[in-house]
Amino acid sequence: MNRRPRVLTASVALGLTLGLLGSSGAQSPALKRTELLRSDMAGMEGKEAHMWVADIAPGAATGMHRHPTPRFVYVIAGAVTLEVDGRPLQY
Repeated sequence: MNRRPRVLTASVALGLTLGLLGSSGAQSPALKRTELLRSDMAGMEGKEAHMWVADIAPGAATGMHRHPTPRFVYVIAGAVTLEVDGRPLQY
């Protein structure tokens, strides 16, 4: 069997994997997050509170994701639609 197709397939797979890993931590140009506060939580050792302003471009989406802790959202301007338990909620 010719070794060339296997090497090409492995190279393409490696390139795709590295490309996806390299972009996974990058923020989308449609989303700009600015950290306002990071503070230890009183009486909760090892826990921190974080506060950000997230500027999300009109029509942009963050994609499906989950957070392991409670989130509180305050919409300053415009509207945002969240999907909770399969139902859209607009704020």
